Amino acid sequence: MSSDLTQYELTEEELRELIPQLQQLTDKYKRAERVQKALFDISELASSVSHLNRLYSAIHEIIADFMNADNFFVAFYEQDNNLIDFAYFVDEFDEQTVRQLPAEDMMDGMTGFILRTGQHLFYKREEEERLAKEHGIKLVGSQPFELLGVPLKRGSQVIGAMVVQTYDEGIHYSQEDLEVLL
Repeated sequence: MSSDLTQYELTEEELRELIPQLQQLTDKYKRAERVQKALFDISELASSVSHLNRLYSAIHEIIADFMNADNFFVAFYEQDNNLIDFAYFVDEFDEQTVRQLPAEDMMDGMTGFILRTGQHLFYKREEEERLAKEHGIKLVGSQPFELLGVPLKRGSQVIGAMVVQTYDEGIHYSQEDLEVLL
């Protein structure tokens, strides 16, 4: 019986090889737990907040716990009026003095791409030419180093976009950051 058990025992070297994998799983679990708590917090806020601007700033704070979100905005597309309404806007370089802009001024840019296609966007400055060629995206405003943007939808209809961006070349967004936004 003891010989049967030894065949399933791991050597010290095999155990050491497992440690990084176990650490990675633990980190993934902790992040998933944080995301779940963040979603719960957002859900509670949405049902209890009296002013939408407070909701957006709270969402901004929650997202900033996961990634750099020094530059963050929420924009809604008003198709009937052909306007883009910046419901919440924080940016270290671009000052948003006009809350609403004609949609045609924005539709060729990255936010417009999200609104037009209903697809998320993961932009890196070195991919600018490829994005311009493949999707006809033109830069509007200060050029970010990286940007993550996701569509906001009501059912299957795109009603807006939520975007984080950085101008700092030392900050990089990851696939996990995109998953948090999605």
